[in-house]
Amino acid sequence: TLRTMPSATALVLDSLPYLLDYPYGCVEQTVSRFVPAVQTKRAFQQAGVPLDAATQRKIAEITQLSLERLSRMQTSDGGWGWWEGDEPTLWTTAYAVWGLHKAKQAGVNVPDTMYRNGVATLRRLLERALQIRPQRSEQESYSYWDWAEALFAMQVLAAVDPTPPDAL
Repeated sequence: TLRTMPSATALVLDSLPYLLDYPYGCVEQTVSRFVPAVQTKRAFQQAGVPLDAATQRKIAEITQLSLERLSRMQTSDGGWGWWEGDEPTLWTTAYAVWGLHKAKQAGVNVPDTMYRNGVATLRRLLERALQIRPQRSEQESYSYWDWAEALFAMQVLAAVDPTPPDAL
């Protein structure tokens, strides 16, 4: 089916129900639903385009449920694994912190303790990953995923933490 839209706003509005009703479960899926929802709300506010009341309620519900879910899934040391009870990983912790940062930028009241603990754990996980990688033997190769994961974590940390690298 070929459809035309009069504007990008119409396209977003037409796609919004698929995003808002997306079933989720793990950290990645929670963040992947949460961030676009809050950014859509912010974009429409900035453009002066009103969202209908039902969509506003749905975004508010997604925001609340996502923050609650991320809080439950956060480990006692401040990171996130893929699922509740999993050990934290560098990538999922970086993705959760990135999502919380984007939500804060969109005006969402993100719990400060959850955010700060996530940033601190991201820093620790990244430091550990960077210390382990140089110790590999010459026979071991670095995978694309290893480097991509570390670079993403560095990018997130640089965006959320103003601490100069030499002070770490």
